[in-house]
Amino acid sequence: SQLEEERRLCYVGMTRAKQRLYMLNATARLLYGTTQHNVPSRFLSEISAELVEHSGSSKESIAPPVQSPVSDFDDEPFADIPVLQAGDKVQHESFGEGVVMVIDELEAIIRFASVGQKTLNLNFTKVTKLN
Repeated sequence: SQLEEERRLCYVGMTRAKQRLYMLNATARLLYGTTQHNVPSRFLSEISAELVEHSGSSKESIAPPVQSPVSDFDDEPFADIPVLQAGDKVQHESFGEGVVMVIDELEAIIRFASVGQKTLNLNFTKVTKLN
């Protein structure tokens, strides 16, 4: 299955280390003007706790923070996420009016007249369904 193949690739990558293996996780990154939030690999929980040393998270950045010209991210998830389906018209505070192209759980691909197609996490991006 796909999951077993991902697990195998993770294992192969980890066993390539000669003495030590450092694993890092960028919790958020800016990709094409959109903030992308990342979770650690699901396979990390399968590693024996006695083999893992956590060093905490770094608050420093090597490079200065990049400012996105348009920020579609809020710190807290929205409680009132609209129920959407393909074809629905929506309004976004920064991008304006758009049409839902694809919806998959809390991720939507929306085509906006002003900026083109955007993939948005509806947990952190407020859109209003238009009638």
